[in-house]
Amino acid sequence: MPLSILALLAAPLGDPRDVVPEPVFRAILGELSGERALGHLREIARHHRIQASPGYDDAAAYVIEQARAAGLQAVASEKFPSDGEIVYGTFLSPVSWSPREGELREVAPNPRRICRFPDVPTCLTTLSKGGAWEGEVIDVGPGTRDADYERKDVRGRIVFATGYAGLVHRKAVIERGALGVVIAPSPSDRPEYPDMVRYNGLWPTKEEIPKVGFGFQLSARQAADLRRELGSGRVVLQAKVDADLGPGVLHVVRAEIPGTEPNLPGFLLSGHLDHYRPGADDNASGSATLLEIGRALVALIRRGDVPAPRRTITFLWVPEYFGTAAWVNAHPDLEREFVGGFNLDMTGADPRKTNAHLSCIRTPLQTPTFLNDLAEALVDQIARANPVAPTGSRMPFHFEWGEFQGGSDHDVLCDVGVPSLGFGYWDDVFHHTNLDLPDNQDATSLLRCAMIGAAGAHAVAAAGAEEARRWRYLVETKAWARRAELEWAGASSDRLELQKGVEESSGISATLKLEGIFEGRAQEPRPPRKESVYRRTFRGPFEDSYASPWVAQRRRSLGLSFPGDLPRVGEIRRAFLALTNGWKLPADVEEDLRAEFGADAEKSLPPIVEDLEALGLIELVEVVR
Repeated sequence: MPLSILALLAAPLGDPRDVVPEPVFRAILGELSGERALGHLREIARHHRIQASPGYDDAAAYVIEQARAAGLQAVASEKFPSDGEIVYGTFLSPVSWSPREGELREVAPNPRRICRFPDVPTCLTTLSKGGAWEGEVIDVGPGTRDADYERKDVRGRIVFATGYAGLVHRKAVIERGALGVVIAPSPSDRPEYPDMVRYNGLWPTKEEIPKVGFGFQLSARQAADLRRELGSGRVVLQAKVDADLGPGVLHVVRAEIPGTEPNLPGFLLSGHLDHYRPGADDNASGSATLLEIGRALVALIRRGDVPAPRRTITFLWVPEYFGTAAWVNAHPDLEREFVGGFNLDMTGADPRKTNAHLSCIRTPLQTPTFLNDLAEALVDQIARANPVAPTGSRMPFHFEWGEFQGGSDHDVLCDVGVPSLGFGYWDDVFHHTNLDLPDNQDATSLLRCAMIGAAGAHAVAAAGAEEARRWRYLVETKAWARRAELEWAGASSDRLELQKGVEESSGISATLKLEGIFEGRAQEPRPPRKESVYRRTFRGPFEDSYASPWVAQRRRSLGLSFPGDLPRVGEIRRAFLALTNGWKLPADVEEDLRAEFGADAEKSLPPIVEDLEALGLIELVEVVR
């Protein structure tokens, strides 16, 4: 063992609040470069990275090249068919899209070009079909509800609306024969940026492709001009699109820093590579940060500046949600393969330009892990160091911790038993618009997020029994404070008991998973008995949005009508599915949900269970327990 590693292992922690030994912390911080990450970000942002499409493939090729150059091992792309018909979990795979040109013109009363792709990449709605159209414009308001089309004949016309393009297109074009959609921003959506153009997508299914039309997005200023003209009389627009729709492939790029004990569960660092051009913060930034983390850790390990990890660190660049859902369905034992992980999504925003702060998202109660408390202590350690990149901002490190919410790939990973925290700058005012530019990114933000990923991954991957004991103590100390806070707030006894169980699971996982043990606590032997439990028939979160309409189509084919206005329906459904593991008794699941959600669970859970069972997404089975 090199003397430098022996010195690190023997060195004191420094500040007693530190979770990473000071010499290791300094070594990692000294190697990471926000400027290198920013360079990768600029390269990735050059590509129009729509899922299962050539622009994404080009970006994936760049990531593969750079990962290999950085010394990462087992670099490869896992490929999954994607055609608008194949479903991974409950996610309908998107069709492939190859856009080349797109133009929207006004024919009358004021002949002019309104916008053109690729000059403004977000102006052409993702998954618009190739063709040429000309027609009169009709305003349908939001355009997302049947009521918006009452007494309006949109057949053969171009629809002007403020709703999301995918919903409007399905209502107007697929169902009612309109030619295409022109989307205006909501008046309340960032009105201080009148020339901002938002990102939208059509998301057709394979069977809908023959009926697909086109979509264009307007800025608020362009929409106001069009609305004024409509108020004065008839407006005719012409749209031309050169693009192909068809089957494609979802590429998931994977790379590793191998551990010295590969049989131990590893650590997963993930980020989505897809998005429109430039999509700098979302998420060229996270993808670039992963590359820089990999380069820095490999260099440090090779030089002997930090210990080689016992556990393998895996890097994953994915098409958001769709590709991750495909990947987790192809790997059924991920819960055993990984201690947990961090998902990096939007890690580069310059706070001075975007008004964003770093949002740190914990795992849900149904996926307890020591990583929540470990990461909170790590982010605090980084904030005290307040690292600044040479060419970056000098802003204080502003971050906030929040309870679990979806919106990125940590959602998918938590759902399949890989506790994953989310890190990203929110609320970036340029999110999902043409102004999400590399010039609005900050080397300091990238450096700080790279430090979270690199120091966190290395700490967990290199940890042994001593770290497990210290981290379990950390969890138990934090748990006492959380339960005291709940008691002070007047939480019910059921909620306190649920929290106690979660905290115990979190602390125990620190010891068990870090030692590679998966059996859990030893239980008192009892005679086996046969009992009925719910079991899921799919992997990954429940998805029934405009981008994955197959659930809605199945409901219609079965004559189902899911009741509306249920309180916290999405949260309760997600929690129920997370607990539906084919082992836990329905009564125990209901008890946990009542403890977490109170009366809302009693109202929402019965129709949720009925709906999932009718859709064939859960089934009641007998098991011997």
